[in-house]
Amino acid sequence: SVAFTLRRSEVRILTSPLLVEYKAMNRKLYRSGKNKVIAGICGGIGEYLDIDPVVIRVIFLALTVFTGVFPGILFYLLALLVIPISPNKSTK
Repeated sequence: SVAFTLRRSEVRILTSPLLVEYKAMNRKLYRSGKNKVIAGICGGIGEYLDIDPVVIRVIFLALTVFTGVFPGILFYLLALLVIPISPNKSTK
């Protein structure tokens, strides 16, 4: 059969997207313990999306300034209540 003629490296290449997809399905959003400035909201979103948390902070700051300060603060407070603290309590 075809599966037995493949080398190990080829099998890893074929199965790695499945593993990545499986890990992505089991990811959960948490507040970050290590990328934390105020409460870890932007750091947690950055870790979840696999983006540098500084980019998330800049986008959040720009949206907060351009939409008026109140919606950004309201979003942050709601996220603070809804997003749980990371079970990995690694700090700086």
